[in-house]
Amino acid sequence: MDDELLEEFSYPTMFGEAQVFTLETDDEDERECEDTDAKCHGESGGADDAGAESGADDAGAESGGADGAETENDASERLESADTDQHGKPIRVLYVGGGFQSASYLGDARFEPVFEYYRAFDHMFESARPINQVLMIGAGAYSYPKHLLTSRNDTSIDVVEIDPAIVEIARKHFYVDELEQRYGEAGDGRLRTIVEDGVTFLAHAQSAAYDAIINDSFDGTNPTGLLLTPESIRQAKRCLTPGGLYLLN
Repeated sequence: MDDELLEEFSYPTMFGEAQVFTLETDDEDERECEDTDAKCHGESGGADDAGAESGADDAGAESGGADGAETENDASERLESADTDQHGKPIRVLYVGGGFQSASYLGDARFEPVFEYYRAFDHMFESARPINQVLMIGAGAYSYPKHLLTSRNDTSIDVVEIDPAIVEIARKHFYVDELEQRYGEAGDGRLRTIVEDGVTFLAHAQSAAYDAIINDSFDGTNPTGLLLTPESIRQAKRCLTPGGLYLLN
């Protein structure tokens, strides 16, 4: 994959230096996406799978972080697993804490997820129950909230992110300022950002407040361990409505 680096920015965060860079992807060859889920990292870190635990009574988690730090070349290679419908368009990526965190198209496709594995979270809408209120722990560049809010008009999402610097980067470079104007307090009110530790938030959140909880939080390239403890899972279960869904990247 032959990509041209168009721009690059660096910012300090609690996870180390964050790099934001935009690539012009090569569209000479039409390629199949054969392994999108296993080859891309998640918001606020990196993971290999997007999985769902069905039912609040059986909520559980599997730890599955990446092995070692990832380089900018590794990140570029992972873009080969991006949605081929947008192949050849510029892609902006977020690299922080030794991991490739998030990616976004520019222009008209800015709210579409670069990686198909984000769309796996949409399977929660195939359940036999309404999904009206969602909690996502780990904001990154808001890849899934952008997709969710622009593809559905009956679902709200609370996004919890521990690092205010990440939120500001997302607003500045990943269209989250526009997202908040449309769907935050200034818009229809379906988006709320909470800058707080995810474990702390779960501990004091209202019981039965969410129809689905998405855990997409990472410490660098590893899943946030404190969110995978039995106590954190019990707190997540408490925050779910009866029959609610717990989804884990």
